[in-house]
Amino acid sequence: MKKALLVSTLTLGGLLVSPHSLALDSVSLDVGHSSESTTTMRLGAQWDFGQTLWENRGGDLRLDGYWDIAATDWGSLNTTSVDASPVLRLNFGSGQATPHLYLEAGIGVAWFSRSRLAPGTNLGSSLQFADRIGLGLRLANGNDVGLRFFHYSNAGFNRRNSGVETVALHYRLNL
Repeated sequence: MKKALLVSTLTLGGLLVSPHSLALDSVSLDVGHSSESTTTMRLGAQWDFGQTLWENRGGDLRLDGYWDIAATDWGSLNTTSVDASPVLRLNFGSGQATPHLYLEAGIGVAWFSRSRLAPGTNLGSSLQFADRIGLGLRLANGNDVGLRFFHYSNAGFNRRNSGVETVALHYRLNL
């Protein structure tokens, strides 16, 4: 467990100080509760797409997105995961006005330090798909607060596919 946490932290830290991180747009912290009744803590870094993907004629609906890379500590399950995902965000409000509500969704990949998390929970492999959906509020200061649901599973690529979920409170600090 300690080795996996160290590797995950070093990987995320390396990404944050790499030349590609020069365009780092935000960092985030999620604190949640998993389907295995443990507390989760997720630390992430985000890079905005840098453009609006779609906007309605009135300008009060706007689709944009960001890349998210994060490490999650799964508390008493003694495992750590690292995931990467593109995330699409549907913003409700005109232009870049704040505060405004948003919905977000993404599908990416995750690596777990252990595939057997608890009795009855066997992910089947360390490599998982990471799905998310969230609801949030962009604050007047440009930071975000919200609620997210994450689901991790191997999509049936292994006959063991228990999956694991977490619901988390989310805070994103824009840099």
